[in-house]
Amino acid sequence: KLGRRKVHIARAQAPILVGSGEEKVIGYSVTPLRQARGGHSWILLFRDITDSQRLGNEMRRLERLVSLGEITANVAHELKNPLTVMYANMEWLLEKLPEEFRRRVQITIDHMERMEAIIARMGILSKDQPLEVRRIDLGDLVAQMLVFVDKTLREKRIDVAVAVPAAPLWIQGDPAQLQQALLNIIMNAGQAIGANGTLAVRLERC
Repeated sequence: KLGRRKVHIARAQAPILVGSGEEKVIGYSVTPLRQARGGHSWILLFRDITDSQRLGNEMRRLERLVSLGEITANVAHELKNPLTVMYANMEWLLEKLPEEFRRRVQITIDHMERMEAIIARMGILSKDQPLEVRRIDLGDLVAQMLVFVDKTLREKRIDVAVAVPAAPLWIQGDPAQLQQALLNIIMNAGQAIGANGTLAVRLERC
C-alpha cells in the first residue's frame, strides 16, 4: 500500500547572492516522508541550476531570433515587389519629364536602389554582408543628400552654406553606407540647430 501511495513533491527555484556577490539560481524540492508511527518529516534537496537556467534562456533567445529572421525574410519579400513597380515607373518618368525635374527623379531612384539593398540585407539573419565598394564622387553624393533633405531644412528655417570644390572628389566606398552616414550627420546637425540657424557643409581635398 505504501508503494502505491502518491507522494507530492514541491519544486521551486529562487535567486540568491553568494559571498562573491555573484547571483546564483538555486532549485530546491521538498518531499514529505510519512513515518511508521504517524509522524512527518521532509527531505529537502538543493541544486545549483544557474548554468542550466542560462542555457535555457539562451535557447529561448535563439528561438526568438530564428522567428524574427523568418518574419524579416517575409517582410523583405513583400516589400521587394512593390519597390520593383515603383522603380520601373520612376525610370519611365526620368525619360518623360523635362530636364529641370530629372535630377530629383534620379535622386529618388538612387534612394530606391538603397532601399533595395537594405531589403536584401533584411533577408539574411546574422550574416555579414560584404560592402559594395566602387568609385564615387563625394561632392555629388553630398549634393544629392542636400537636395533630399532640402524641404525638411527649409521648414525649420535652416539655411545651408555649401563649400564644395568644383572638381570631383573621387573616393572608394559603398554608396548606400555613405548615404546613410551623411543623412545621419545632416539630420543630427539640423536637430542640434533647432530653427533659424545655418548648417555649414564643407568638403576639402586632403
